[in-house]
Amino acid sequence: MNISAMWPVLRSTIVAAYSFNEIKTLAGDAGFAVHKLGHLQQRSGFRSSTKGQLMDGLDNLFSDLSEPDQDRVICNIVHDIWTQREHVRDQLSGLLERVGWGITDGEPHPLELQVDVEIAALPDEERKLVSKSLARYRQGDFDGAVTAICSVVDSLTERIYQQERLQNHRTDSYQQRVNRAFCSQKQVIVQSLTDGGFSYDESQKTWQNLQGAINQAAYVLGAFRREISDVHGASKASHHVVQRALDAAVFIVRSLFS
Repeated sequence: MNISAMWPVLRSTIVAAYSFNEIKTLAGDAGFAVHKLGHLQQRSGFRSSTKGQLMDGLDNLFSDLSEPDQDRVICNIVHDIWTQREHVRDQLSGLLERVGWGITDGEPHPLELQVDVEIAALPDEERKLVSKSLARYRQGDFDGAVTAICSVVDSLTERIYQQERLQNHRTDSYQQRVNRAFCSQKQVIVQSLTDGGFSYDESQKTWQNLQGAINQAAYVLGAFRREISDVHGASKASHHVVQRALDAAVFIVRSLFS
């Protein structure tokens, strides 16, 4: 998972989206030692520095960083571009895909991990947990990634328990939490089916089957939580396991937010 491969493709986005002084600020906030480039300044006259010269200087600073520092700087820059320049998000995503990386809510992750959920629609706490999962995956901490994925669903179900005044969230099993939270949404879901043209009988049958699918997905995710996550100590989870856990979680999250 070579994060440093992102740096060359980021340069064009940075140059196009930021002014000379903004690039310095972006680099400094990301962790570059920009004081070493103090001699590069934009001023009137023939001694004025260009964006190209500034980026060349950042290239040299980047190459001098250790691998962990390169990872940290890259992640900070990607996150800041994503949050500061919404109009270049598509361009940024396309460039990162060329070197095998995706981006979800400002968090870069290898393209091998597919995240098919609208993160922006989630509450802040759950968004942070998704970001934590992606960061842990990127770092090779697959057990920790599964833990964070499971925590997303756990946090959402607890929120629904509180909103719907359900039983004690702590006393129910992981699978029961998902089921109770989902069943509390039955009226809304069935009504949406009816409004969509389903007959009464078909809307009821569809609900029953959907409930069964949620129950099975909850068991699957709960099994990952018991057997793979780092809650009970590290295991030897592979990145394929993380994807399976994420797929189950995404299905549950989408269903809870229907």
